Amino acid sequence: MKYEIDNIFEVLEKQKNNKKISFIYKDEIIKYNELYIKAINISEYINSKSDIITIFFENSIDYIAAFFAVLYSGKIVLPININTHINEIENIIRNTGSDLVLTNSDCKKKIDSIQIDILDIGILDSSHMCEKVSTPQNEIAIIFPTSGTTGIPKYVQITHINLISNFLSVFKIYNLKSHEKGLMMLPFTTAFWLSVDLLPSMWTGMSNTIYDGGFSRNKCLSLIERNMINYIIMVPSLFRMILKDAAHDNSRLESLKRITLGGEKIAEKELLEFIKQFPNIVLIQGYGMTEASPVITTTTYDDYNKKVGSVGRPIDQVKIKIIDSAGNELPIGKEGRITVAGPNVMKGYLNQKTSIISNGWLETGDIGYLDKEEYLYITGREKNMIIVGGRNVFSEEIESIIMQNDMVDDVKIYGEINQIHGEIIVAEVVFKCSTMDEQEAIEEIKEYCRKFLTNYKIPKKIIIKEMIEKTITNKTKR
Repeated sequence: MKYEIDNIFEVLEKQKNNKKISFIYKDEIIKYNELYIKAINISEYINSKSDIITIFFENSIDYIAAFFAVLYSGKIVLPININTHINEIENIIRNTGSDLVLTNSDCKKKIDSIQIDILDIGILDSSHMCEKVSTPQNEIAIIFPTSGTTGIPKYVQITHINLISNFLSVFKIYNLKSHEKGLMMLPFTTAFWLSVDLLPSMWTGMSNTIYDGGFSRNKCLSLIERNMINYIIMVPSLFRMILKDAAHDNSRLESLKRITLGGEKIAEKELLEFIKQFPNIVLIQGYGMTEASPVITTTTYDDYNKKVGSVGRPIDQVKIKIIDSAGNELPIGKEGRITVAGPNVMKGYLNQKTSIISNGWLETGDIGYLDKEEYLYITGREKNMIIVGGRNVFSEEIESIIMQNDMVDDVKIYGEINQIHGEIIVAEVVFKCSTMDEQEAIEEIKEYCRKFLTNYKIPKKIIIKEMIEKTITNKTKR
């Protein structure tokens, strides 16, 4: 298929004469034409370096400028989250062969001890417009460090065509408008932010506010109200925090037209409650993984409130096949392993011969089924499977049930080795009311589970927690 562009830098190049505000970050405001010049000026300093350039910033305008500067110079972006441990940073840089880090004065302090060239883009002084390096569509644009499906560090190689096909499909479905305003809350080092938030909104010419610092519900609502935000993309854990007592904050959400959720499963009950409470806000759900650039399926404006338990249908040119453990395709409605094929599937892992791609089909590691209209339903994840007395139980199924209890704020399910049963199910639960008696709380969960779950799926051990540990991207840490 022929696309409108050949290189991701062309997303910014499209707006090079646009004098509209592109991003607001703290007290800093930058227009599209200014961002274009800033990116080109940075690129002058990296032309002589090797192919892989690390960018190490907080969510900021500097991150976006550095991202496009690397692409303008024909090189590969290696994004590293600023909350990553120094030992992990060193390993990532060593394993990928990156020989330059772009950063700013605040972030530079954390990596000064690493033996690598570090360039503080805040002290650059250049007005020289160097020439753009042409990069073929099938060349790598970005490498995402990830734990992969096995927990072993992997480096996902995503090409320009992977990103182009993905973000243009998202753009077409979401029908973004140039006059709309977005609030960026996802970590900038994720494929989710890149393909679903940054690239579609820039392609449209939208103005975006960049959320800074740790999450605060009141701060988030204030930004939505003050900057007249129409569009937010977030993970379910933040969604829950924002909507806590949301009935009292209706006026602060008046400008909001749509929310996109992804990254982990959310209980159907929560979605239905939101749709009922906020009928004027479209709540879109998507499903994907970094190795798929990342979007695989999404709901739309037409069906978001009709197939609430589903994560939508495949986007343009993406195919889904449900298979059994032997690789045989399963019929409609039959649960099995989710595999994906399309132009969004990664080029492969850097420096690794082993792959989760077989004959063009990507093994997602997720379990689910398709209905007769091709809507996908996620029921679990292979690595989160607990084997209880020889029977398979998926953590996500139990989490989804417990989260429907009005008293529960968060939950995590996992297996614990047991000599008799093989594994037993353990539930870590956070209650909304922290003053509840512990034994009373445990009995509440057990009794609730008995109403909805087969006996062997009911947690044998329940631990009351003040909070569930999250990853850098606000997913439940497993």
